[in-house]
Amino acid sequence: MSQRMIIGNTEREVDYTKPELLQFLPNDRPFVHVATYLTALHGFAALAEVYQIDTDKGIFPWAQDDVCLFDSPIALKRLVWSPHGVVNAMVRNAWPYKIDFTSYPAKPLQRGASQLGVLGPFISGIGQALLTNYYEGQRDYLKQKYGPQKSWPSVWQFARVIRNAMSHGGAIDIRDGVTVEWRSVTYAPSDNGKVIINHDILPGDLLILAKDMEAALCLP
Repeated sequence: MSQRMIIGNTEREVDYTKPELLQFLPNDRPFVHVATYLTALHGFAALAEVYQIDTDKGIFPWAQDDVCLFDSPIALKRLVWSPHGVVNAMVRNAWPYKIDFTSYPAKPLQRGASQLGVLGPFISGIGQALLTNYYEGQRDYLKQKYGPQKSWPSVWQFARVIRNAMSHGGAIDIRDGVTVEWRSVTYAPSDNGKVIINHDILPGDLLILAKDMEAALCLP
């Protein structure tokens, strides 16, 4: 097994003795969006390897157990994902039958510790597509079940703030006076202007957030 891509910090302290399964199944509402998001991330990683090819060794294909690592600063987790099952289906114009991550507890990650450089806008762009499409696709259901936004599950109120930040240069833009909380962070109107995308919020957070949003919709 090789770690072929990491979006996070290689020096982060991770407890690999306590694995947990984080899984998306086809009936999960965000499944299609998550599969698309992961395929885009993996596609860039594969493309980068093509353009940095070792002319003596040629292209080194991804083995079935090669993995990507996604840090989650807010959820205090590191997700380990083997792309084979997802990408092998997607390139054959089919959806995978499941998406599995192994989640490990991790120490807090210093803000801005992930130096994404020019990759930052790409990651935030596909992350915006993931969260916005999922959120907007459930808006009518949420209104019908819970009424006004202030009555929505707290994780969905948090997701709304993140979705809005993605449309405002990655910065908090709370205009209705709400304070939202998820896992280890709280955002309030006093945080307006604070850039959080690719700083507080990394791909690992978006994936865990999508799962928590799905779990909230399944509650009676």
